[in-house]
Amino acid sequence: MRVDKWLFYTRLYKTRALAAQACRGGLVHINGERVRPSRELAMGDCLDVSKAHLDFRYTVTLFPTRRGPAKEARQCYEEDQEVARRREHDVALRKAARTSTPLTDGRPDRKTRRALVNRKQGYD
Repeated sequence: MRVDKWLFYTRLYKTRALAAQACRGGLVHINGERVRPSRELAMGDCLDVSKAHLDFRYTVTLFPTRRGPAKEARQCYEEDQEVARRREHDVALRKAARTSTPLTDGRPDRKTRRALVNRKQGYD
């Protein structure tokens, strides 16, 4: 089965076009190598997928025949637990950073915006 079809059928991407675009953009790797959308998958292949600056690692266990419910889609892959823990940690760090950003009254002016950017980059 083609990589873009598998990504679409397993509901990892909303459309097949988005899955193909991710493959062409270098966001999908199979067994460590960059792939094109037409690359054929084999059972047991390891897919590394980057979405929204988050990393995912899946191992192919089944080939779906259609884009079915999410419950069926989850049976087609196993997610690497180490990568999932690391991703959850990164998400928690981002949430903490977002809550520590000071609030402003309305839209910040130039001076306030520069101060916020400098604070984020550690130039306090």
